[in-house]
Amino acid sequence: MANETKKTETTVEETTTTETAAEMNGVKLFVERKLIKDKFGKPLKNAIGGNMYAYEMPCTLRGKETKIDFAPKDNGGYEQLDNIFDINEKAELTIIEKVSENLNGKKTYSNAYTVRNVDENGVVWELGVRPQRDSDKCMLKTWLQILGVTVTIY
Repeated sequence: MANETKKTETTVEETTTTETAAEMNGVKLFVERKLIKDKFGKPLKNAIGGNMYAYEMPCTLRGKETKIDFAPKDNGGYEQLDNIFDINEKAELTIIEKVSENLNGKKTYSNAYTVRNVDENGVVWELGVRPQRDSDKCMLKTWLQILGVTVTIY
């Protein structure tokens, strides 16, 4: 009896708002791919010899040019990001607010971030991403407030 653990059911119902940041107030958000270079200006290479890239959204906060970094949700996502950004060096970012509710009625709020591009054949390439660090999430929240976009960042 002392070793018993209490298990709770998670996510029973998940709802998503249909309004994305790209549709709000006519504002479109884009993530850009930038080549990562070493201190001598040479492109950094990954383990298989390919170029390494940073995925960032440029913005201006308090008069300074800065960037908000994004990364795929898992390390395997970098290959898909290369496919998306091979179409165009900019990809549209959508932000969706999600609400999950467990059996006890407790609600959990979160965001889903997606970058997408459409190739010349009309095929949509997209991948879920996330702000790379907590500081990037804070900067994104501030940048959206400046733009007048009313998405809540959790």
